[in-house]
Amino acid sequence: MSNQLFDAVTRIARHEVKAVPTISVGQVTEVFNMVAGGGDHSVTVELRDRGLILPNVPIAVGALGLAATPDVGDLVVVVFAEGDLHGPVVVGRLYHSDLAPPKHEAGQIVVELPPGDSNPALKMLLDSGVPAMNLQVGPDTTVEINDGLVELKSKGAKVAVDATGSEEITVDVGQASLTLSANGEMAIKASNKLVIEATELELKGSATVKISGAKVDIN
Repeated sequence: MSNQLFDAVTRIARHEVKAVPTISVGQVTEVFNMVAGGGDHSVTVELRDRGLILPNVPIAVGALGLAATPDVGDLVVVVFAEGDLHGPVVVGRLYHSDLAPPKHEAGQIVVELPPGDSNPALKMLLDSGVPAMNLQVGPDTTVEINDGLVELKSKGAKVAVDATGSEEITVDVGQASLTLSANGEMAIKASNKLVIEATELELKGSATVKISGAKVDIN
């Protein structure tokens, strides 16, 4: 092979290598997952700059056992294994002018689903500064976890575990409540009727047993 021919082949080879993308941005046009009737975890991507369509591109995950496929229309980052156009992998997603990230601060992880919704059905906040974890499911149910304090609220019901001072567990449902304290006290309150029923019921008091009321019936 002459030097001129060798140089020409070398230039062509270098040009072809440069023409092969190593990383690109594309838009999802199809999603393949368990809902679609298979075991796939992939998407079809149209590359933004080239217009090239890549079918069934696998999606990289941060940990096995985790699945979160993009939606149609999402912008994704595609890398090509060893520069092979036939070896694309989706490695991430991008926010854009029509989809802003949730409000967040340093040291926080925020999840809102559906993404970009002004009133998301599911919201989760992990804050390493407090530390705290907040979870909201729908408009009526929340879970708040802080160091020494756990609260679960759903409409008119609330369960709280407080170990910050008094160390007690309280259950409040409307006008009824139950309180368990670390000092051994327990209080049950009901603004209406309270029923305690069992096959065998034993009532003991090491000091005093008091029963009071406008009318007391013992059968």
